[in-house]
Amino acid sequence: MAAKRSTKSSVSDAFGAELRDARIEAKLTQQVLAERAEVDPVFVSFLENGHRQPSLTVMLSIERVLGLTPGELAQRTSRRLGHDVESKRKPTGTRSTKMAGARRQRATDTTK
Repeated sequence: MAAKRSTKSSVSDAFGAELRDARIEAKLTQQVLAERAEVDPVFVSFLENGHRQPSLTVMLSIERVLGLTPGELAQRTSRRLGHDVESKRKPTGTRSTKMAGARRQRATDTTK
């Protein structure tokens, strides 16, 4: 029986695939991307193969080198995983508005 992949692994794999696709589209080798993004070429390989996840700083640097907008690799990864990044959920209320409602309720309870 095959072992179930963890969510972290599937995200890493999807990110790596998106990174590889973007790098090839930009006609860059792993070596050139690494030099321009100021990271080790082995790290680029690890990212593309899903063995590592980048820091935000590294991801932004790689996106800059690839000519992508900040966060574009994350959006592409999310879409690859089947997440709907375009939809916006209706807020259910923030903690501060819920707390304000509770304070109002207590104030009315004490004035009765």
